[in-house]
Amino acid sequence: PPPPHFSPTRPPPRSPRDSIRRQRQMCIRDSINGSGEWITSHTYVVIEAEDTGICISGVKEIWYTISLWNQTQESWVVVQNDTQYCGPFRIFEECKHKVTWWTYDNLMNKETPQENIFHVDNTPPQSMKHFDGPLYMANNGTEEYIHVNDTQIILTATDYPLGPCASGVKDIWYQIWIWNDEEWVLEQDNTLYTGPFTITEICKHKLVWWAIDNLDNREADNTNVFYVDGTPPLSYKVIGTPSYDTDGDTITEYVKTGTPIWINTTDPRECAAGVYYTWIEIWYDATGDGNDTELLLEQAQIQDGGWYNSDYLTGDLDGAANGEISLKIQFKEECLHKIIWYSVDYVGNNEAIHEQFHYVDDTAPETQKEIGQPHYGDYVTTQTPIWLNSTDPG
Repeated sequence: PPPPHFSPTRPPPRSPRDSIRRQRQMCIRDSINGSGEWITSHTYVVIEAEDTGICISGVKEIWYTISLWNQTQESWVVVQNDTQYCGPFRIFEECKHKVTWWTYDNLMNKETPQENIFHVDNTPPQSMKHFDGPLYMANNGTEEYIHVNDTQIILTATDYPLGPCASGVKDIWYQIWIWNDEEWVLEQDNTLYTGPFTITEICKHKLVWWAIDNLDNREADNTNVFYVDGTPPLSYKVIGTPSYDTDGDTITEYVKTGTPIWINTTDPRECAAGVYYTWIEIWYDATGDGNDTELLLEQAQIQDGGWYNSDYLTGDLDGAANGEISLKIQFKEECLHKIIWYSVDYVGNNEAIHEQFHYVDDTAPETQKEIGQPHYGDYVTTQTPIWLNSTDPG
């Protein structure tokens, strides 16, 4: 008689049923082709099978093939043909793969092949930093100066390989260091980047950052050293000769049209970006009544290393883009003048506005002689008084 498991009253044997699992960490998400698994070449693919049904004979063999998606041809290319499964294996080539597998039981009943699509991503992300806000590039672009509490630091990252094979950027992390004139000191330890941030302390800083994708492929550290400036320039005025101070303070009120007046501006503090420009206005009040808005003689923006020359104003005197500006002023007419000026550094720190008045006097005094009595013509006695009366009518 036939064996019991072929009895017409019993169902025929069923092919083995298997399952697939993966060792090590992996990230699963949906993708454009409907497959939802990303792995690295460190991930082991394990195929397990069991024979199911009534009167099972048991699993004998597991076989598989590996195919790689050819993006140009838009088709699958077999890279590892029918291979008997002998244990966990890895996929070493990046991008989109398909594993097809099937099993045989001991009676060589073959399972219907199954397949799974994997995206292999071994490449870490690449991240970038850029500044949004005041920024000055010095020394041929090798030094960066930003504004404290104002310039934003933005970190972005792209995962590779480009396209659907990338598992995607998971996190960006960063550290902030500050230089204390001897060594770098950690100011802010490992911090998860959640959006643009600013630096709240002036001087020399170092930013260290890196990106991680969803498979924990970690980018190598990126490092950027930059300077943070939060202080404005400083200017001072020097008045040449001839000049005269009427009240003993530091401001000489009276000058002549030939008297040179210099305004020198520097950005002397540590980690300063340097002076970008000086804005200056020269006003004239012909009546001397204090209505200094009567006539604007000159207004100009003198840039660092630039050249400006007019009847009233000359600068930048050294002609070098060195973060310092020097101007020379000479008035051309008598009476009351007002100078207004301020300077701005390369990251936008504004100096307070200065205003100073000067009286220009080119007119010589006038002296009159008066002869008392007795006198006759040019003759006087030792008792005759003579007065000299001087005025300055300019």
